[in-house]
This record gives sequence, C-alpha cells and structure tokens, in this order.
Amino acid sequence: LNPVLRAFIYLLILMFFIHFVFGLYYYSRFIILSTLFIYFILNIIVYSFLYLLKWGPNIKTIEDNFIQLGKIEYPEQDISIDKEKRLIKESLKTKLKENYSKEYPLFFQFIDSCMNLDGINASNSLILDANTSDSIRAILNKKIEFIWNIHKINDMKAINPFFCSINQKLIPGGYFVSRVETIEQRLKRKFSKFPKFSRRFMYSLDFLWTRVCPRLPVLEKIYFTVHGKDRYVISKSEVMGRLYFCGFNILKMEEKDNCLYFIVKKLRQPLEDKNASYGPVFKQKRIGLNGEPIFAYKFRTMHPYSEFIHKLMYKNNKLNDIGKINDDIRIPGWGRKMRKYWIDEIPMLINLLQGDIKLVGLRPLSETFFRIYPEDLKKKRLKYKPGALPCIYADRPQTLEEIFESERRYIEKYQKHPWRTDFIYFFKVMNNILFKGVRSC
Repeated sequence: LNPVLRAFIYLLILMFFIHFVFGLYYYSRFIILSTLFIYFILNIIVYSFLYLLKWGPNIKTIEDNFIQLGKIEYPEQDISIDKEKRLIKESLKTKLKENYSKEYPLFFQFIDSCMNLDGINASNSLILDANTSDSIRAILNKKIEFIWNIHKINDMKAINPFFCSINQKLIPGGYFVSRVETIEQRLKRKFSKFPKFSRRFMYSLDFLWTRVCPRLPVLEKIYFTVHGKDRYVISKSEVMGRLYFCGFNILKMEEKDNCLYFIVKKLRQPLEDKNASYGPVFKQKRIGLNGEPIFAYKFRTMHPYSEFIHKLMYKNNKLNDIGKINDDIRIPGWGRKMRKYWIDEIPMLINLLQGDIKLVGLRPLSETFFRIYPEDLKKKRLKYKPGALPCIYADRPQTLEEIFESERRYIEKYQKHPWRTDFIYFFKVMNNILFKGVRSC
C-alpha cells in the first residue's frame, strides 16, 4: 500500500498548491479534502481486491501447507517398538512423481537426474509458484530442506530479496530449484520469426528498452511499472552472480524447453556488499600501493553481478595466453567492443584525480589474478601505484610469461629513472594504440 499512500500525499499537495497559488477560494476546501479522502479509500479497496485476486501470494505445496506424512502407529501387540521405526516417511521423489511429473515433465526429469530425491523427506519440502519474497516469508514457519519454485525468475518483483528469503528458510546444505529465461533464449523466442534485415533494428530497440532503461534512475520506475511479466531480461552470468551473492553454490544448470533450469545448494548467508554492480558505471576492487585495496571506476562491459562468479569462471575456464579468462560468458558483444576501443577505461580518470593510480604503470590487478603472479614480482608490484595506461601495451606481450617479464623490465627501469621511464612508456603505448592498432581485451 506504500505506493497508494505516496500517490495520495502527492495529489493532496498538488491540489492545495493549485488551490492557493491560483486563488481558487470559491471551491470549498472541505469538499476537496472529502473528495480526495473518498478517492483514497476506494483506491485502497480496489488495490487490495486486485492484490488478493491477481498479484497476491500464489503458493502451491505438495499437500496443504506442509506435508505431514510422518504418522506414528502404535501396534497393539508390541508397544515397545522404537518410535523411529514407527515413523513412516515418504520420499520426495514419490510425491513429485505423483503430483508434478505430468504437469512439468521436463522440470521433473531435470531434478530427478541431478539429485537423489529418495534421500529427501517430502515433509521437509515445499513446492512454490511465487514471484515475491513476501509469499515465502508469510507462509513458512520452519527451516526446510528442499524448495522448488515453478515460477520463472524473470517475473520476480525483486530477485535478490526473493533469493535471500529462500536462503533464510533453507537448512544449511538445503536445495533450491527454479528456472529462468536467459537473454539469448528470449531473443530467440521473440525475434526468430522476424526477417533477417529487421532483426538488428528490433534487437537495438529491445536492448534500449529492456537493458538500458531499467538501469537509469527515472526510466527504471517507468519500466518496472509497465512490465508485469518478463520484467527482468537477465543473462546466465547475472543469474549465477545473483545466486552466489545470495549465498548459494551452483550444482547444475541445463537448458530445456527454452529455459535455463538450475539446482543450487545453500552455502552461507547472503553477502552484504552494498556496491554490488548493476548500473552503467561500477567500481572494481583492485590491489593498489602497498597492497591497499582501491576501487577502479569503469563503464560496465560485463553482465550485472558478474564479479561474484569471477573465481568460479577462473576455476572452470582457466586463463588464456594473455592472462584473461577463456570463453568468458560474462562479457557480451557490446562489452567486447567497448573494451576493444578503451571506452570502458574513461571513468578511471576519477581514480587518476584521486591519486589512486598514475598515468602510466603496472595494470591494476584483482586479488584472483594477483595470486597467480610469481612471488618475486608480487613483492615488487606492491611498492608502486598501478597505472591507467598499462606498461605491457608498450611491449605487446603475447603470453602470461611474457607479461611477467614485461612488468619486470618496467620496474627495473622505473627504479632507476621514474619520470623518464613513464615519459618514454607513455609515447610507446600511445603510438601502439593510435598507429599500430593495439586494442584492449
């Protein structure tokens, strides 16, 4: 009801402003107030009715609220039977197969193929068809082991609060299963029937509306007000990043029926990072002078929340010859173009003005990349400020080992002649960028 109350207050202020500024004293203030108050009451009634009918909690459980399958039987002949043996439990697989395998066959097959459902008691499980965190907080009153939400993540009113409320209701090591339509799947569904010559134009319009507008302050409210379903156009890496941010470990992801199905396990409590990236400009945590953390400003070239799966991508995909992650799904096509022409580096001028970095120097490294450096180079690096223009673009190394050697050479020269070294390296880097076509990556 908060939006309704705010709208009423704004309307009240506006009416009195018009009333007094334009001198409309021949209108009764009592009538104006009474009309607004009646309108406010009717608005609340209609809104509440719609909420209960259409927008409210839509919860499905296997049986009623919680499945109480545990029944204690007391045989007349032998009263001394252990209570645990008398407690009849039914596996989750049996109940899902009976109730949901026909309605959601692909979903059930995915869950059944990825985890041992027989090892989970159905009475500690919950099946949801919910799109708000309020639904979960309102209906659950105990910790459970397994939650299956049938609703698509794209339709959520707020994704992170929903994931966090799921996390709070699961026991440590509990499972959460759901699905999402990724950007690529959505484009295929919406535009595959369009003629090829018009697809690029339609993609551009769709990108501006669904990817740019939700990240701008004023247009964000308009976008989320207009969209009821499919409000979140979300990438695979963003889903992974949000899940990790909210305390989950990803066990399995699989594409079926133009959706991405996933199973995650509760790993820890949600993070409290208030700098979680979403907007066009974000801050990257980097290692600065004497090992002190600095935050490098950049234009976004990755999908939102991608920084939270950096370690996962490094573990699974490893690094290429120049120290970048192989087949990095976090970087879309437009992000690669921005990196290629150094557009993403422009906001680092803020760091330059703050004194966190200097104009030419060693490239700012994340903690993950810093760990793979040789120990001798680590110690040398910590003695100097990073640079906005990395020295490696003067030598153009092709492998990780060549990058190490390039930085060693720069440090040796800088120790002897700091100003002269940076002056020479500046012109070498600019010459390679402007005239030899060296591009960022």
